[in-house]
Amino acid sequence: MAKELSIKKINLNVMRYLLIVLLIVFVGYSCNFMGKKNDKKIDSYYTRIAGWDYQRMPLIKPFELTKLKGFDTWSINTSELPQMPDDLSPIDSIFCVQSFIFGHKQFYQNPEWEEFITPEMWFVIDVKSQKLITYDRQDLFLEKNAMFFNNRNGLMPCDFYFHMFMESGTLPWFEDSIIIQIKTQY
Repeated sequence: MAKELSIKKINLNVMRYLLIVLLIVFVGYSCNFMGKKNDKKIDSYYTRIAGWDYQRMPLIKPFELTKLKGFDTWSINTSELPQMPDDLSPIDSIFCVQSFIFGHKQFYQNPEWEEFITPEMWFVIDVKSQKLITYDRQDLFLEKNAMFFNNRNGLMPCDFYFHMFMESGTLPWFEDSIIIQIKTQY
């Protein structure tokens, strides 16, 4: 009888020990203490660099720069803006801050259809209010938007930012939370 009680006591202690170990393991995994990577998927909008026939670079969601393979010019799809044409192109320089996309669009004349001309312009896309503001002179553009530009930021060639995006996976206008997610996942 005493032997039977001692076996039950040992079994009870083993059960308690196993329960504590299982509880620690469960809590460790659920709190991400056991080296498990964060399963929260980052939106591919921020990580996708190219598609089948194009290169792309995220600006401020949902806007992105795209360049068709075999072409030298970048464009922004503006179909998200009310009463706008499908895109702005050719874009040669860009910068984003807060909810604004700043850029410069070069003069373009279609060589096959000489009547098709798009003038040079500087522009601001206000993503929050879904407005496109254009300027036909650089000095007006800079004067009206001076508060957004300083020594460390400004319009840079699209290719400059694209190479930065390819190398680091991030861009200067990404929110800190997105940058942290990208750095921890990749």
